[in-house]
Amino acid sequence: MLAVVDKAVSKALYNSIKVRKIAELFPHERTIPKRVEREGGELIFDSKEGVYFPIVVESSGVILDGMHRHAVAKKLGLGALIVQEVDYASQDVMLARWCRRFKNVNNGQVERVVRKYGMVKSDGETSGRRIRYGKAHFVFPTSMHIRRELEFLNEIERDLGITEDCYVGEDCPETNLDEFSLVIYPPLISKTEVVFTARAGRAYPPKSTRHKFLQRISIKDDEFQQDSLRDFNTTQQYLQYVKRHSQIEYLGDDSKLGKKYQIVVRRQ
Repeated sequence: MLAVVDKAVSKALYNSIKVRKIAELFPHERTIPKRVEREGGELIFDSKEGVYFPIVVESSGVILDGMHRHAVAKKLGLGALIVQEVDYASQDVMLARWCRRFKNVNNGQVERVVRKYGMVKSDGETSGRRIRYGKAHFVFPTSMHIRRELEFLNEIERDLGITEDCYVGEDCPETNLDEFSLVIYPPLISKTEVVFTARAGRAYPPKSTRHKFLQRISIKDDEFQQDSLRDFNTTQQYLQYVKRHSQIEYLGDDSKLGKKYQIVVRRQ
């Protein structure tokens, strides 16, 4: 059963929902072009469920979650987006990583990767950033900068033929691995590095980070029109409408999903 959130929390969530011009948003990761092409506007508004998904940003406009939605908005020529602004310094915003797991990788492929990128064998236990193949662990030279390492990992992913089901959680589960499974453990990036990189216009490769939030919102509106986001003023008017005709409902607090909040727009 849905329970209404108390006024203090709902007010805080309402205040976190804002309008930002597209030009004032800064992605910290590049996108996967095929996903932008394949899903298009459905990334912004799920027409089947009637839900609009705001991207999540920190105070200076750096996008923490929603790089693909931002890319779609630019492609569609939208002028602004409704965003959820969070306090990036808060412990409610967690920064982790996506590991990559590949199956049916052969020795020849691993040897080519090791030679091409100058990797060396490691005991695996002392290195948080590595590649594991079977029981063997390989690392980049310790002097390599994180950005360069991430770019190399991105190239390795392409060499191995990465697909969306290769991404696994930051705990990088090693269960059900066989001698032909390869796991990439990317470096951990700090929040400071995320903001600096985005503001400098030097986005990391796709899936370089994984942000998790304890409070998320969506806008439920079966009559949503894309034209509502055509420019800043129109989007601001739509947001005001949303806030006047909506209520926040508590949906659950599953530890894996976090606390989800939803703004339900009730047409008068």
